[in-house]
Amino acid sequence: KAYGIYQIMKFWNLKKQDLIFVGDALFKEGNDYLVKKTGIKTIQVKNYHQSEKLIKDILNETFK
Repeated sequence: KAYGIYQIMKFWNLKKQDLIFVGDALFKEGNDYLVKKTGIKTIQVKNYHQSEKLIKDILNETFK
């Protein structure tokens, strides 16, 4: 996942501060942990329902 994030940053010419990663396994043994180590802002969620709500809330706030 971290590799994919770096590819997205490169393709879209983004900086770390431009991104937020939402994941359910940001703990040390989790499959999202390597993204956390990139320095990108991360938000821990419990499940995909919480991810969906969080992303909708962020988009609604951003595009008011």
